[in-house]
This record gives sequence, C-alpha cells and structure tokens, in this order.
Amino acid sequence: MIVLAQFDRLTLFVLVALGLTIAILMMRLHRYLTRQRGDDRALVVPRRPKPEPATRLMDAPLELARWEVEMHQTARDLSAELDSRISVLRAMVSEADRAAARLEEALRKASESGPDRAGPEEHAPAGGSPPPGAEASPEAVYTLADYGWGGPDIAARLGRPLFEVERILRARK
Repeated sequence: MIVLAQFDRLTLFVLVALGLTIAILMMRLHRYLTRQRGDDRALVVPRRPKPEPATRLMDAPLELARWEVEMHQTARDLSAELDSRISVLRAMVSEADRAAARLEEALRKASESGPDRAGPEEHAPAGGSPPPGAEASPEAVYTLADYGWGGPDIAARLGRPLFEVERILRARK
C-alpha cells in the first residue's frame, strides 16, 4: 500500500484505464485466434470421389449413342456459326464506327468553313449541265461514294456528267 500512497489520483486513474484497455484487447485477441482456428478447420475440404467414367452408354442402344454424337456435332456447328456471326457483327460495328468518324470529320470541316460557304447543291446549275471548264471535285465524289451513293446518283447530286464521275471513281481505284 505504501507504493500506491505515492501516486496521486490522476496517475492511479490512468493506470487502471491502461489495465482495463489491456484486458479488453487480450480478450478480443483470444476470441479472434479462436475463430481463426475454427475457420482453418472449415477450409480443409475432404476430396470428392471421382465420378464414374463415361461408360454409362456402353450398354445403351446404338441409336442413343449415335444421337448423342449428333447432338455434340450440332452443338459444335452452332457454336462455330455463332462465332462467325459475332466476328461479322464486330466487323460491321467497326465499319460503322469508321463511317461515323468520317461523318463527324465532314461535319467538323463544314462547321469550320462557316455558313457563308455554299454547299454543292447551291453550285449546281438548274439545267444539270456543268459550267464550261468546271469539273466535279474529287473529294466530293469520293465522299459521296464512301457513303454508298452510285455513279448516276453522284452525277445528279453534283450536276456533273456521268462519264466524269465514273472517271474520277476509276482513278481512285
């Protein structure tokens, strides 16, 4: 008791609080370690017996075995067909992405040139014949061809003769 008489109340309170904290932490550690040992036992899973080999159809009728082989072949064929269609779809999506990028680029160029620049339909004469010495712009012909327009449609759209449009398209190839 003489040792405790030398401490004031605050020091005694701190020592008691420290002792309680250590006791609580030790109990929690004990619970945690006990739980870990229990979980370790649950992690050891006994091996499952191996399934019997696939000889169950050895005594089955021959028709059933043929049917099973045909079903496996059908499944392989359908899987191959789905794979090929998926690859075609991916190619079409990438082509659509490229076309969308070209269209966005054309729209960006059109917006950069400003509203004062007239489009090809405004330059085309009403009668459909080109002015003397004028030729169809190869870029305009290429752009319309990229979007799937045919030679006659491009010629009508640009107001140029068909032979001129076809000449430009042949030069591109």
